Amino acid sequence: QRKAALLYMWDVVRFIRPYTLRRNDRPSSPFFMFSNYFKTSYRSLVKQKVNSLVNIFGLSLGFSAFILIGLYVNDDLKYDRYLPNADRIYRITMSYTSQSSSEHSAWSEPRVGKELKEHYPEIEAYASLINEKVTVSSEHELFRENRFYLASPGFFGVFPYPFEKGDATSSFKPGTIVITAKTAKKYFGEADPLNQILEVDGESHQVAGVLKDIPLHTDLKFDALMATDNLENYGWTFNYILFRNKADARTFQPKLDRIFAETLQLEFDEYGTKGQYHMEALPDVHFGSEKLFDTPKSSKANLYIFSTAAVLVLIIAGINYVNISLANATKRQAEVGIRKSIGAQRHQVKIQFLLESLIVCTLSLVLAIGIAIYCLPYMTLLTDKQIHWREIISPSVLLFLFPVALILALIAGSYPAFYLSAVKPAEILKGKMMLTGKVLLRKVLVVVQFSISIMLIIATILIFRQLELIQTRSHGFTRDQILVIDIPRDRTVHASLNGLKNAMLDYPGVKSASLVGEHSWPTASMHIDVFEVYYQQEWQIKPLNNIKVDADYLELLDLRLVEGKAFSPEDMDTPFEVVIVNRALVEKMGWDNPLEQTVTFEGGMEAQVIGVIENFHFNSIRDEIEPLLIFPNNWLPKKLMLKLSTDNWFQALEQLESVWRESIPEQPFEFRFLDQYFQEQYKSEKTLKQVFTYFVVIGIIIACLGLFGLIALTTHQRLKEVGIRKVFGAQTGQLLFTLSKDFIRLILIAIGIATPMAVMAMHEWLGGFVYKTAISLDVFLIAGGLTIFIAMITMSFHVIRAARTNPSAMLKYE
Repeated sequence: QRKAALLYMWDVVRFIRPYTLRRNDRPSSPFFMFSNYFKTSYRSLVKQKVNSLVNIFGLSLGFSAFILIGLYVNDDLKYDRYLPNADRIYRITMSYTSQSSSEHSAWSEPRVGKELKEHYPEIEAYASLINEKVTVSSEHELFRENRFYLASPGFFGVFPYPFEKGDATSSFKPGTIVITAKTAKKYFGEADPLNQILEVDGESHQVAGVLKDIPLHTDLKFDALMATDNLENYGWTFNYILFRNKADARTFQPKLDRIFAETLQLEFDEYGTKGQYHMEALPDVHFGSEKLFDTPKSSKANLYIFSTAAVLVLIIAGINYVNISLANATKRQAEVGIRKSIGAQRHQVKIQFLLESLIVCTLSLVLAIGIAIYCLPYMTLLTDKQIHWREIISPSVLLFLFPVALILALIAGSYPAFYLSAVKPAEILKGKMMLTGKVLLRKVLVVVQFSISIMLIIATILIFRQLELIQTRSHGFTRDQILVIDIPRDRTVHASLNGLKNAMLDYPGVKSASLVGEHSWPTASMHIDVFEVYYQQEWQIKPLNNIKVDADYLELLDLRLVEGKAFSPEDMDTPFEVVIVNRALVEKMGWDNPLEQTVTFEGGMEAQVIGVIENFHFNSIRDEIEPLLIFPNNWLPKKLMLKLSTDNWFQALEQLESVWRESIPEQPFEFRFLDQYFQEQYKSEKTLKQVFTYFVVIGIIIACLGLFGLIALTTHQRLKEVGIRKVFGAQTGQLLFTLSKDFIRLILIAIGIATPMAVMAMHEWLGGFVYKTAISLDVFLIAGGLTIFIAMITMSFHVIRAARTNPSAMLKYE
C-alpha cells in the first residue's frame, strides 16, 4: 500500500508542468462531439438490427402513404386556381322552385352576363359558352369532338389564357375558332395553323389563334372555342362574370336578384314557380353541389376522408416508433449510467438520443420519398390523376415533410432523452431505475394504434359493401349489352336514321333498337320543363323531368308497364298528345286513376296519360327515383340505342360500323356501352374503395410491425421467465397465451373504442346515399377477428422461437 501511494504521488508531481498551469479561456464547443454522436448512433442502430428495420420500414410506409395522399388532395385543391384573376371570376347558376319540388341548374339564361355588364360598373367582363358534340372534318378525315365550345367574343376578357400564336383581343370574333396546341397538332401537324380552315358541322371556321394547352386542373376543359354572337338561340348556357374587385362580389347578390326579378321572374310567375340567380366562385365549382347539366364534381367529403386516413396511418407509424423507443430505452439504461459515470453531461445524453431519433426519421423519410416515386404511376392509374414525380421533391413539399419528420423525431426521442439523462448513474447501474412506470403509456399507445387500424378496417368493409350494393342493385331496367351510338347534330343525317335503325335490326346480333332524344338516355341530365297537372284537388304548375323516345324504348330497356299501353308507331307523328308516366309521379300526384289524367305542356298542348311504368333509376342509385314524363318523339334524336345478343363483340361492332358507313358515310361511327355511363357515376366511390383498401393494408402492416418489435423486446425481457416455465413443463401454446394475453387484452379494448367511433363516422358518410348498406354486427366481428388473428400470427414468431430455446441457455447465469 505504501508503495502504491508513493507511485501515485510521483505521478501527480510529474503532471505539474507549465502547460498544465496555463489557463485556457476558450470554451469547449459541443460540435466537436458530433462525430462521436454519429458513430455511436450508427453502432446502436446496427446492433439492434430488428428494431432499426422495424422502425425505418414502418415509418417509411407511413410517410409514403402520407406523401401520396397529400399529392392527391393537393391536386384536387388546385382546380381552377391557376388563373391570375381566378378569385374574381364567378359562375352564374339558376334555381327554380315550385310548391313541391326544386332544382338547381349550372346553366342560366344567356343574356344575363350582358345585362349585368350594362347595368353594373362592378362587372369588368362576361363570358357565355356552351358545348355540343360536333363533327370536325380535316383533309377527308372525320372526327367527333365533344370539347369544342361555342363562346361569346368576350371570353378571353374573363379567362386570360396565354396564346402561342395569335391575339385574343383582335382575332376572336364570329366565324373564327381558337384551338389549343394539342388540337393544332392533331389537325395540322407541323404546319402553321393560323388562318387555316376547320369544317365544324358543315360550317367553315378560320383558325385565329393557338392557345397553350389548358391545364389539367380545370372543370372547363376545352380543345377549341368557336366565337359566336348567337348564343341566345341555344336557350341556356354557362355564364361567367369577372368583377373589377373581389370585394364587390360579397355584396352583389341583391343586384343579381334584381336582374332576375326584372327579366325571368315575370315568366316564372305565369307558372307559379319561383327562380333565382346564384353566384359560384370559380375555385368552388369543382367541389360545389351537383347541379343539372353541370361539369363532373369532386367530393370534398372524400378528400377529408383521404386526408384523415393519411394522417391516421402516419400516426400509427409514429406510435410504433415511440412505443419501440420507450421499450428499447430499458435496455440502454446501463449505457446511460456508464456515460454519466465517466463524465457525460445531461445535455450530451439528450443530444445522443435525439440525434439517433432524427437519423431514423430522416432515413425513413428519404426511403419514403423513393417508395412514393416508385408507387406514383400506380396511384395515377388508380385515381386517374396525372401527377409528375418531380412534385414529390419540389421545395414546397420537402419544406413541409422535413419539419414533420423533425417533430416526429423530437416526440419519439424526447422521453428517453429527458428521462434517462436526469437519472443518477448509481441508481441506473444498480438497476433501480427501470422504466416500468411508463408501461401504461406504452399500453395507451398500443390501444390508440390498433383503434385506428380497426376503424380503417371497418370503414373499408362498409365502403366495399356500399359500392357492391349500388353496383349490383337493380336499376329497374336492363343495362347490360346495350350499345349507345352517337348521332351527329347535322339535320341532313336525320332523314337516314329510320333506315339505319332498320338496317341494324337486320343484323342477327341486334335484338332491338331505339332512337332517343336529347338527354333521354339513362344517366343523362333530364330536361325539366313546366307542366300543369292535377295535384291535391286542383290544377297546379310544376317543373317535371321529361324525356323523348320512340316506340321501342320500353322494350329495349325491359321497362315494365303497370297500367295502360306503350307507344305505337303512330304516336310518333303526334308528339305531346300522349304521355307515359312512372309510378313515382302517380304516387306524388295522388292519382287514383292515372289513365284518366292529362298533362298540359307550355303553350297549351295537352297530353293524355296512356300508360304507367314501374319505377326505375334513370340516374345514380344514390338518389331517389323522381317523377318522370315520357313523350313520343323521334325528331332530332341524339342517340341510337341497340340491345345486343352476341358474345362476339368485335365482329358485331365491325358489322354495325359497316352498316353505318353505308347509310351515313360522311359521319364517324362513335359509340359507348350504357354500362360505361353508369360506371362513371360511381367513379368517386370506386376510387375511395381502392385507395382505402391500400390504406388499410398499410395500416395493418405498420401496426403489426410495431407489435412485432414490442413482442420481441417483451420476450427478450422475459426470457428467464420463459426458461423457468419450460423447466416446469409449459408447452408452446401456454407460453404463447402467457406472453400475448396482455396484448390481446389491449386489442379488445381497442375494438371497444374503435367500434362506436367507426359507426358514427360511417353513418355520416352513408347518409349521402338513399339506399345504403346496413352497419351490422358481423362487420365489427370481422374487423376484430381479423385484427386478433393477424396480431396472433405476428406475436407467435417470437414466442415460438423463445419456446424452442434450451432453458439452460436462458438460466445459465442465474
